[in-house]
Amino acid sequence: MINSDQRKEWLRKYYGKAKAMGICPLCGKRPAAKGRVLCPDCAKRSTAASRRRYEECKAKGICPVCGKVRVPQGRITCDACLSKQYTRKARQRAEGRCVYCGQELPEDNIGRYKLCPICREKSRQRYYRRKNQNN
Repeated sequence: MINSDQRKEWLRKYYGKAKAMGICPLCGKRPAAKGRVLCPDCAKRSTAASRRRYEECKAKGICPVCGKVRVPQGRITCDACLSKQYTRKARQRAEGRCVYCGQELPEDNIGRYKLCPICREKSRQRYYRRKNQNN
């Protein structure tokens, strides 16, 4: 009989091997999308499942990050998860890394921006998309 720690270790090794071979670790059949870990089909399913879980937690008033604690009215995450998020972002910023993806910031961006150029552009696109939706 295999215990949960052994299963976790096996899954970790399997994931690493599949990733190294360029195969989707979820289905183990299709090649991963270029620059990604999952194949397009599994990525769609994973994204949809994550969104469903997030919306369900939000509707129930529980933290979508930990899934354990009820959150105060008007907030999305619990105090503990929010504190961890602030701490992580502050540490990444102090280390000269992007607070979204954790990549090293280019030398000329350190102190000027908290996001790498890629995340900054994605953030800019989200801003304009939301702005256009509200108009």
